[in-house]
Amino acid sequence: MAQKRSGYAGENPAPASFTEDAAAKTGLSQRTVQQSIRRTTRIDEKVRDKVRAMPEIANSRVELDALGDLDPQRQRHAIGLVESGKARDVRDAKRQMTKPLSKEAQIRALREGAPVIVRPVAADPPATDDVNALQALLLTLRGDPRRVTGIPLDKRVTMARTCLAWLNIKLDDLRAP
Repeated sequence: MAQKRSGYAGENPAPASFTEDAAAKTGLSQRTVQQSIRRTTRIDEKVRDKVRAMPEIANSRVELDALGDLDPQRQRHAIGLVESGKARDVRDAKRQMTKPLSKEAQIRALREGAPVIVRPVAADPPATDDVNALQALLLTLRGDPRRVTGIPLDKRVTMARTCLAWLNIKLDDLRAP
């Protein structure tokens, strides 16, 4: 007895793929169905539960795509920023999240044994009269360093802060080894 082969004309056609079937039933294109499936599978389940309660994100393909581009931990962080009101939407949260260090920078920091410190932008520079007073103090100290004891403590603290601000150094930097 010969074995029957399938796939010849006149036989029952193979069942349609899921996307073909879903597209036919919903009236959407196959590509739209595939993109919807991709969005669903790329977003963490716990994040999806939170997104369902946020129609401005749940109904936006752009927002869902932006969320799906993140790893699960960053997805949770982005949704947390949106929920707290610190970000308008997922794309805004994505912009606010700092980029991780490159692999090269991480490896370099590990090899050198020093932590990588990201410093904030320096505050406004100190007032010019403070700088002038600091310059006068340095000239005085050049002549006789013992004269600094005659300057009131609050004035010396102000001058020290001025000097640190110009050097963009925080007190924590001075405590570091």
